This record gives sequence, C-alpha cells and structure tokens, in this order.
Amino acid sequence: INEAVLNGESLENGLYINYPGIYSFEYNDQKYPFVLHPIVEGVEHLKTYNESVTPLISAGNITLNNELYLSGTEIHNPGNYELTITGINGYQQTIQFTITPKVEGVINGHDYDDPFVITFEFI
Repeated sequence: INEAVLNGESLENGLYINYPGIYSFEYNDQKYPFVLHPIVEGVEHLKTYNESVTPLISAGNITLNNELYLSGTEIHNPGNYELTITGINGYQQTIQFTITPKVEGVINGHDYDDPFVITFEFI
C-alpha cells in the first residue's frame, strides 16, 4: 500500500536525486513525470569566447567533441566545441561554443589603405 516507484523501481521516502535524467515518479496511482537538468557553469550555449573556459557540470556523463571530459578541466585551444551531457532514460543536453584567439588591429572583411599592426595572443 502507498508504494512509491521511480522509473519502475520501489524507493524509500526522502530519496535525494542529483543525476540528470528523465524520470517517472508514481505514488497513490498518480504519475509525476519530470526532468532533472544538471547545473552548468562556466560556458553558455552558442557563445563565442576569446579566452579559455572552464565548464563545471554538476553530474552526468560528459563528453567534449565526442571524447570523455572531466568537469572543471580548462579548455584553452581556439576551435569549435560541443559539450554533451547524458543522463538517465535517454536524457541529453548539448552546449555548443567557440573559442577564438585574441586578435587586435584588424577587422574581419575590412579594407585598409595604410600599414598597421596586428597583435594576437596564443591561448
């Protein structure tokens, strides 16, 4: 009587859920579907950075450009990145971002009539 079920398994009251995923909680003949997203800090979807980034992800299986990634590892090389977080029951979140080198003194697509200096910083 009054059995609680989470994703098909019985559970006890007060279960702490911190792993991202798609869940289905059942109690007293009522269903409560929900999704738990991870906390992501240090990087935003579709943003471009001109300095290194250090993504922090609270939980989940994480890959960066299809290779395992350890949360809190600095990413400093210029390029296009895809950070993918997977969880329970097919949950997936993807964050795409770009790191560009720091370039000063030149504007993309601009024509120049006089000599000038370009500076850039290797990250």
